[in-house]
Amino acid sequence: MIPRGMLWGGGGAERTGTCTCCYNFAMGAWGIGPLENDSAADFVGDLKRAPMAKRLEMLADAFTAYLAFDAGLRAGRNVVKASAQDIAELRASREAAIAANRANGMEDKFLEMLPEYASEAAFEAHVAEMSGPMVDDGSHQAQTVVAAAWVLVSAHGGGDRSLGKLLPAADQHSGALAGSAARALQAVLENHLFAESWQPSSWRTLAETIRQLALTLESLPTPST
Repeated sequence: MIPRGMLWGGGGAERTGTCTCCYNFAMGAWGIGPLENDSAADFVGDLKRAPMAKRLEMLADAFTAYLAFDAGLRAGRNVVKASAQDIAELRASREAAIAANRANGMEDKFLEMLPEYASEAAFEAHVAEMSGPMVDDGSHQAQTVVAAAWVLVSAHGGGDRSLGKLLPAADQHSGALAGSAARALQAVLENHLFAESWQPSSWRTLAETIRQLALTLESLPTPST
């Protein structure tokens, strides 16, 4: 997934602005809530468009994908290289990002925080940097996991009740799904690269939310109890 140009406003400056990987643009968050980022918004949107029968599988896939990423991270296999298509999309994103921020009256702030977008020469240097091997900090996967866990907790009466309606009745949920979610959330908490992409105060708040989600999921009864 190629990074999107940041649309400033609404708390986006909560992130540090360091880009650790072109697949996980560090400016994809506008807040520290479970759904206040691009990855979460995309996941929930996809969930809403999917048939009800596929939605639990989508949650399970999100948890499994993060646990697979975590295994690779611990083994040092989190270095990636952008494809030719990724680089082409990145080049094409500059004008759209500037236009979007201009329309919201945030162009100056955007260019101040991301000076590589200010000129074609600076942006080409940025593209060249992004074309090399980069460390994937797992931001996209982690934010998707948190969103999926929030939806699952919501289906059991916590979180956001309206989101809970996206899933089948709570008594149909497998205890294994909650367990997988809790393990994935714990792995997110142990991902120091993801943690370091946030301002310390923001990470402390987000980490506490993740811990509470994990504890809630661990406490959910299995269908047999």
